[in-house]
Amino acid sequence: MITKGMTSGLPNQDKINSRYNCVLVHPKCHRKIQGSGGVENQRKCAEHLVKFEGCDQVEAWLGMMADQEFKIVGSQALRTFEGFQLGEIT
Repeated sequence: MITKGMTSGLPNQDKINSRYNCVLVHPKCHRKIQGSGGVENQRKCAEHLVKFEGCDQVEAWLGMMADQEFKIVGSQALRTFEGFQLGEIT
């Protein structure tokens, strides 16, 4: 949800390396749709995160990133995630 490109050059960039974030995507899972950050690819990442980590936990982590580490990109990622309205996926 928050990529290395989004945080390039910012302090604490390593904070995005979390079980609650997709930093890198697998080419077999994500076709190039509007680049690697296309909405369909973001949704696939969000669904994967919710399935394995839980919606509340991912949303809380993104909220923490938006509040404490990366105000702009964290807020954008949180809004995108919330817009998918995934709930819990099993």
